[in-house]
Amino acid sequence: MSKKTMRVNWWLIFGLSLALVMVATILVISRPQQAKVTFPLDSGTGQSSLKISSPTGVSAAQVKLDISEAATIGDTHLSGFLTGSTHLSQGREHRWFQLSANNDKEGSLAIVIELPEGTTCVVTLLGVDLKDSRGSAIPIATSFPIHVTIGPAP
Repeated sequence: MSKKTMRVNWWLIFGLSLALVMVATILVISRPQQAKVTFPLDSGTGQSSLKISSPTGVSAAQVKLDISEAATIGDTHLSGFLTGSTHLSQGREHRWFQLSANNDKEGSLAIVIELPEGTTCVVTLLGVDLKDSRGSAIPIATSFPIHVTIGPAP
């Protein structure tokens, strides 16, 4: 092999290696980070505290729950980007939404679910939708639906 051929092969290998490193870096950097949702519920008291952590500021949010019509929504406390959310309900579906959130990265919804004595109820977190300041959807790492049963201990 001549020196000229070896030099061309070396530059070709170097160029391809550099291109692969750049593509891998772009893929890692452009991979969207995901928001995390936790939905612990004290099955004895019916106290739920939904917590959402986003990798970026949230400008709009919606939380969707399915709650038995026999249950009553008691005290509600909102914080972070969910502060000031509007609660709408029809039948079993309950939604809390905030169309102009404060760009916080954390939000929570604490609710008390009251039941007639001796009954149980399944509460289902149907989903959470978040948007960033550009109006783009923020991906959620948590799988939905999440089902939790509340009521008296067996």
